[in-house]
Amino acid sequence: MVYLGPEPWNGLWRNRHHLMSRFGRDRTVIYVEPPSLLKQVRRRLIRGKLPSADLFRARTAHIQDNLHVFRTGALCPVTLRKSVSAITWQYWRRAFRRCLAELEIERYILWISRPFWYPALDQLTQELLIYHVVDEYTAYSMVTEDVRRGIIESEEYTLQKADLVIVVSETLRVSKSKLNRNTHVVANGVDIGAYSGFNENPTASNVMAGIPRPRIGYSGLIGSRLDLELLLDLARHRPDYSIVLLGAVDARDCRSQIGELENLENVHFLGLKPAEDVPKYIKGFDVCMIPYARNERARHADPLKLYEYGAAGKEVVCTDFVAARNVGRFCRIAASTDDFLFQVDETLSRPTPVDIATEARQWAGMGSWENRMLQIESLLAMHLPPRVR
Repeated sequence: MVYLGPEPWNGLWRNRHHLMSRFGRDRTVIYVEPPSLLKQVRRRLIRGKLPSADLFRARTAHIQDNLHVFRTGALCPVTLRKSVSAITWQYWRRAFRRCLAELEIERYILWISRPFWYPALDQLTQELLIYHVVDEYTAYSMVTEDVRRGIIESEEYTLQKADLVIVVSETLRVSKSKLNRNTHVVANGVDIGAYSGFNENPTASNVMAGIPRPRIGYSGLIGSRLDLELLLDLARHRPDYSIVLLGAVDARDCRSQIGELENLENVHFLGLKPAEDVPKYIKGFDVCMIPYARNERARHADPLKLYEYGAAGKEVVCTDFVAARNVGRFCRIAASTDDFLFQVDETLSRPTPVDIATEARQWAGMGSWENRMLQIESLLAMHLPPRVR
C-alpha cells in the first residue's frame, strides 16, 4: 500500500497514522511524504536557508513492522505550474520507483487524502486508487479564491479518477458522491486499548498534577479552526477554571487571539505530546471540550478527539456541528457562548453518572480502529482485482 501523505509522518497523529500503522502489520506500507515545492526551494536557496541535509535526505526510512516512510529531498522538487509540472513530477516518479524497487514492490494500492497530489496520479500505475476525504478542504482558513478554485479543480479530477472514495462523514458523502458514486462513509476511530484501565489507575493523570482543578481540556490542533473568542470568554469569565490546551499551535491567521490566551494565567498550553501519552492527559480533564468555530469546515468534521473523549468515559461540551449531534448523552451541545459556559458549569456541578460514562465508552468502542479496518478491508475486497485480493 502506497499512501501519498499531506504532511511529514512525524507530528500530530491523525487517522492516517492509525490506519497505516495497522495496515503495516500484515502488508508492506509506504508513507510518502510530500515533495518540496520548486518555489519554496528557490526561496530558501536565495535566503541561504537550505541546509545540505535537506538536499540529500535518506530516501526510505523503516518505522515499524512493514511500515516505511519515503522522503525525496530538495533536489527533487515539484511544481503545480502546468507548463513544467509534468517534467518535475517525472523526476519525482524516478526517485520513487527506486524506493519501490528497493522494497521489491511491483503492484500496490495507491491511497491519497489531499487533492494536491493529483499530478502524481498520471505518473503511477496502481491496482486500485483510493481517495480518502477527511475534511472539506475548500473551507480551510487562509484559502484564497484562486487557491479554492485550484482545490475544486484538482479534487474533481481526483474524484473522477478514483476507484474508491472513502469519507469520514455523511455530509461529505453527499457532497463527493456527486462526482463518484462509489463513495462510502468510514468514520474516524480510536485506539480503545490505549484508554482501557483508567478507572483502575488513579495515577494516570499525574502528568498535570501542577495544574489546578477543575480542568477544562481540549486535545488537538490549536488555531483558527477553534472559536478562540469563545475560549477567551470562558477563561475570563471563569478565572477559577484551568483551560488546558493540548496540541500543536498554528497561529498563522490568529496570532492576536492566541497571544491573548497565552497571557491569561488560567490558560495552559501544553504543546504537542507523543500519541501514547495523550490518554493520560485526557484522563486528567474534568470536562472535555470541542469549541469548533461554526463554519463549513465544522459541518463536515468527524473529530478524532470526540472518540478519544468517549473512550475515556468523559463528558464533552462542544459547539454545534453535525457529528456531535449523533453521539448520545455524554456530549452536550452549546447553542451560544453563554450556553457553552452554562454547560461547562452544569457538567462540573456533579460527578459524571456511571451510565453516561459507560454509554460514552460503548459508543467509542463501536468506533475502534479495528472495526474501521474491517470496514475498509471489506471495501478493498469488493474492488481489488482478483489476483491481488
